Amino acid sequence: MFNLFKKSKKEDSNQPNLLHSFDLDYYDVMIAEQRDFYGELLGLLLLLFKKGGNTFWENWIAEDIKLWNEEKNTEHHISCFGGAGTINDTSIGPWKTIEGVWNDEIFALIKSYSYSFASKKGKQDSIFLLNDSLIQGHFQLSGHKCNKCEKLVTSNFTLERAIALYALPQIFKQEFEKEELNNLLEKSFCTNHEYSQQIRSAFIEALKQAQISIYVITEVSDDSCDCKANNYDINNWKILFNQSQLKFQFIDLGSTPDVCI
Repeated sequence: MFNLFKKSKKEDSNQPNLLHSFDLDYYDVMIAEQRDFYGELLGLLLLLFKKGGNTFWENWIAEDIKLWNEEKNTEHHISCFGGAGTINDTSIGPWKTIEGVWNDEIFALIKSYSYSFASKKGKQDSIFLLNDSLIQGHFQLSGHKCNKCEKLVTSNFTLERAIALYALPQIFKQEFEKEELNNLLEKSFCTNHEYSQQIRSAFIEALKQAQISIYVITEVSDDSCDCKANNYDINNWKILFNQSQLKFQFIDLGSTPDVCI
């Protein structure tokens, strides 16, 4: 399939560390004569849309690849980003599954890199960095608080999305180092990855400490608790992550009325 990255063989102290967020030695971002990194990111997006059965966006990315290969034109790709109806409003799926949750987070990561390179038109000065917010984790966990029994709950879907957000950057780094980034597209590779399992265990332990129960559901819907009072408010928790110790902590941000429309 795709071999996206290759470790630089150069020993040049004047070269910048393009991937300092990875805390690696100098790596070449394979662009121009060395490697068409932007083109290969587009290739990954094409495979993701094939996987999701989305022929519209599959054809769109195919046109992006054609324009890049023939004209080094990135405007068509940039134009697909925006609000409703754009690539940002697209899901890979399968919908209402844990697999779909992970596919969508993998998709979000790859398309963010493709946009960054498209904005630079794939030039050598494009800097490929992981977003610090992805590494440090400035996220919130959402759930509900029962107004009758005061039980705090969050769904397994919400939990898996949080695990993906924290695990994927590190998995990306590891596959980058092994020159096997294509593994991200293999079914269940990221979900069952050793680092994902470590993050999952750390999350579950933190949920126990915060007395937040995991409500297992078979489709995406509102959380509920065992008392079936159907009287609950939305509750949010700020997530604090100690990456070196793989520990999470939740700060209660309080609840707001859950208004059903």
